Amino acid sequence: MMQYKQVLSQQSSVFLNLVRLTAAELVVLGHYITKYQPAAPYDDLFRLGSTMGGAAVLLFFTLSGLLISLSLFSKLDQPNSNYGFRSYFIDRFSRIYSGLIPALILSAVIAALIYATNYSYYAELTTMQTAPSALTFTMTALMLDRFPVEFFNSLLSGWGLTFPLPQITPFGFNGILWTLVVDWWIYMFFGWITIGALAFVGKRQKTTLFKIGFFVVALLLSLVLAGLFLEYSGLVIAWFLGTLITLALSSEKLRTKLQKSSIKQMLTLLLPICLVATAFAVYTTFAWTSQFYDPTLSLTLSLCVFLTVLLLNIGSLKPVAKLLQSKLSQKVVANGAGFSYTLFLTHYPIIIFLNGLDLEVNRFVMLLLIMLLTNIFAYSIALFTEKKHRQLAVSIKKKLHLPPYPQSSNDNMWQKPQ
Repeated sequence: MMQYKQVLSQQSSVFLNLVRLTAAELVVLGHYITKYQPAAPYDDLFRLGSTMGGAAVLLFFTLSGLLISLSLFSKLDQPNSNYGFRSYFIDRFSRIYSGLIPALILSAVIAALIYATNYSYYAELTTMQTAPSALTFTMTALMLDRFPVEFFNSLLSGWGLTFPLPQITPFGFNGILWTLVVDWWIYMFFGWITIGALAFVGKRQKTTLFKIGFFVVALLLSLVLAGLFLEYSGLVIAWFLGTLITLALSSEKLRTKLQKSSIKQMLTLLLPICLVATAFAVYTTFAWTSQFYDPTLSLTLSLCVFLTVLLLNIGSLKPVAKLLQSKLSQKVVANGAGFSYTLFLTHYPIIIFLNGLDLEVNRFVMLLLIMLLTNIFAYSIALFTEKKHRQLAVSIKKKLHLPPYPQSSNDNMWQKPQ
């Protein structure tokens, strides 16, 4: 039996929350640069903001893969566990929609304000993004706004068919919501395959009908993931690299080898090399490729996260570990990470709205105001939504007569949104 609950030390957990918080703030900063009185698309400042935001989203996806897999494996690893896909779906639904619903409401309010007060700006936005409507709201809520329609059309074209979904951008000019589509369908694929596969390795007894249904759904989810991979390969790779990190951290062989001082020294030397490689990948993205979700960048970022967690787990990086262990650091990081998902989902329409006001305010002052405003707003919303996602999951399971499956601290760490 794997001891998944022991995979992360206290310092490692604080570190991952710190990465999560930092990534959320970087996304806000990146969108301030690219969406508030933006420079030209090929301007250095615009590319800087895009690179910054892209790296932050990749970090979110790595954390998501790490923590979702750790949470799922921990539940499946419990003695006599009967944790099933329904419970997994409810956990993921509660986590995702506790942030998404407030974000959709905020997007609707802000879109209505822009329409009522600055119609010319509203019309300009609709030339770049799909106009808000009941259709775009529904599709965004159902994780269909960036569905791989073209991929399915290519598969169906031989039969003279087209996939019955329009291509739209997220509801209410909230551009960041597209990332949830990728994350959500990875969740569904990973959970379905991992939990369903137990019936084929002698862990659970299932009927032949279930096994047939499993393969049908697995095929459909695989096609969805393949379509998303063609467009968002860096994000999909980052997510599954996070899963590999969980598997590596839970390896008894690796834990045994890490006790050797030579291995510890090698890892300590490898971390700065990885950081330099990541900096070079970021520079390459900024200066040459403009591939803001580049697979190479996702690999180097994931490796940096992996090495840091490894070193913190074995007691290395003592100055960093000491800082992360302080009560002040833990409190600040936990509070910040606790609303980072809501911040991620709600900051974008606020920036879009303020951009349309054409305020004559110093850009640096406006940056401080936007960072402050978006954080305060997200914190206030999260108190009643994101921070209540566990209670929501328990309530839904109770109504469906499912076991509550007590959640570990890993369930409260996203990425991406978790």
